[in-house]
Amino acid sequence: MEEITYKEFRKFLDSDVDEAEYFGCNKDNLITMREYLLSLKERFEMCESELASDKQRIKDKYKKITKWQYDYHRGNLLFTIDKTLFYLKKDENTGIYKANIAGGSDLALFYKLKKYYAKTLKLGKRFPNELENIKKYGKMYFDKDNEIESASSIFSLTDVYYDSIINCNGGMFFRVYKDTLIPGESTNSAFADFHYNTDNVSVADKQKLLTKIMVPR
Repeated sequence: MEEITYKEFRKFLDSDVDEAEYFGCNKDNLITMREYLLSLKERFEMCESELASDKQRIKDKYKKITKWQYDYHRGNLLFTIDKTLFYLKKDENTGIYKANIAGGSDLALFYKLKKYYAKTLKLGKRFPNELENIKKYGKMYFDKDNEIESASSIFSLTDVYYDSIINCNGGMFFRVYKDTLIPGESTNSAFADFHYNTDNVSVADKQKLLTKIMVPR
């Protein structure tokens, strides 16, 4: 991993050349980060279309559940109820998925949802085939490296299904939403020279950056 100051980052962003040319990297077999994100979006939309009917059948019964996805770290299924993250883990003895709250979620909100959460305990018995399909296509989506490093090694991407995280200097910089390819407004400070205000990195700046970062095809 290489590092860059905010001052140098701004010079690069305001330049008329891409990352490979600016930092003197080999340009062979590279595409822009935006082109790479577009390929992830197409992959995402394929998986979502295959799962639309399965998710809708569950949604008809559990209307508050949103954002089904596969947890590629642990092999569980994840879903959200009112911004609280839950996971479904398959019981090795029964083969039935059981729900529980995911680590790091808002416990106070969880207790507010406790009654509704109790209903989800039967979800694994009611929809075993649908849940297997969500896992199947989730695994298929992540059947690739979900991290990729840029030509200069200053930037990288971590893909987390519904959005992708653009990293700089080894730390999270900003998110890009998978369905729109629009970067989020929030920006994390990824630079050592803190006297530069990273709030000045606008959404338009981030969109431009995505056309300048170069990654392997």
